[in-house]
Amino acid sequence: MSKNRKILFATTNENKIKRIQKLIRDLDIELLTLSDIPEKIDEPNEFGENAVEIAKNKAIYYWEATGKKMPVLTQDDTMDFLGNVSPEDDPKTAIKEPVVKAFGEYSISNAIAYYSKLAERYGGEIDFAFRYGHGFVSEDGAKGASSSLYAKLVKDPKGIDKVGKYPLRALTKLKIGSNYVYSEDSTEEEKVTADSDIKRALVELLCS
Repeated sequence: MSKNRKILFATTNENKIKRIQKLIRDLDIELLTLSDIPEKIDEPNEFGENAVEIAKNKAIYYWEATGKKMPVLTQDDTMDFLGNVSPEDDPKTAIKEPVVKAFGEYSISNAIAYYSKLAERYGGEIDFAFRYGHGFVSEDGAKGASSSLYAKLVKDPKGIDKVGKYPLRALTKLKIGSNYVYSEDSTEEEKVTADSDIKRALVELLCS
């Protein structure tokens, strides 16, 4: 892999951008985002049987929409509730849909309210995993990888003013070693440790 290889990370989500930049900072990759390119591209319709397929399809869409100028990286986030949670309460690939169903529209405050009440319904916390799909397209074709981050969904939010476009961050305690720590209270080093499986998936995609 050449030095300072340019890759388009197809998002404008600042939290996602900062997170991925930290995880690949030692890979000699210049990560550009949709805000850095002149093309104004509509968001694609998401489809696929799982997070990896959704991410790959999005990567192909942006690869073609940008005229195949540079490799494209995408990410899709899903939830997987663990333990005794009713199937109808497990959003899987549709984190926003139950919020819209409950409130009529999706917003940060509505998402926090919905998932806070859900955690309360199950005793105040729910073990879950974020299941991430990563898609990558270049001249060599399209490929994908999956990763996981284990956590607890809790009823009491913390750091609502800092969640950006990640409302569940306020209700998430990350699994760091054998402990669970509010995302808001975790250090940058702890966040990187929690994200180690995401880094593995990114290295697998970008360096193989």
